[in-house]
Amino acid sequence: NVTNGIVYNGSTNGTIDNNDIDFTTGSAIVVTNNSTSIDIINNDIGTDALSTIRGDGIRVDSSNDATITGNTIENTVSTAFDVGSGVFISNSNNATIANNNLENIDWDGIKAHSGSNVTIDNNQVHDVTRVGIYTNNLNNSSIINNTLTDSRLGGYG
Repeated sequence: NVTNGIVYNGSTNGTIDNNDIDFTTGSAIVVTNNSTSIDIINNDIGTDALSTIRGDGIRVDSSNDATITGNTIENTVSTAFDVGSGVFISNSNNATIANNNLENIDWDGIKAHSGSNVTIDNNQVHDVTRVGIYTNNLNNSSIINNTLTDSRLGGYG
């Protein structure tokens, strides 16, 4: 086990593509500390039958211009309050979360908190403990064409 699978800290113009990440004691992919223009694409996170991601599948914090697309995220585990979402983006602007498949998520499927120009489009979110897509304090943002099933606390925040 590793704490976090991949961490981009204060990075610019990066791509995280086609990785298979299983068995972390923290989040699988973390982008933080004013990183900009990071593409997170085509990754398999927690897809091994016995896998656990003991944190968020993908976490973007205080970073801008992130694209999160084509990822499969499964089997996250909540280890504390507000931990264990499939995709969690906070304090970030100009982000796209699209065409991802999320299943067996132990917090929110997709959570977006405090940002602007965030687009959440065409994601498949199945079997989540709390809310399929939860948003808080977003400006000029869109949630469109998503499929949500088995969200225990409902749909959109």
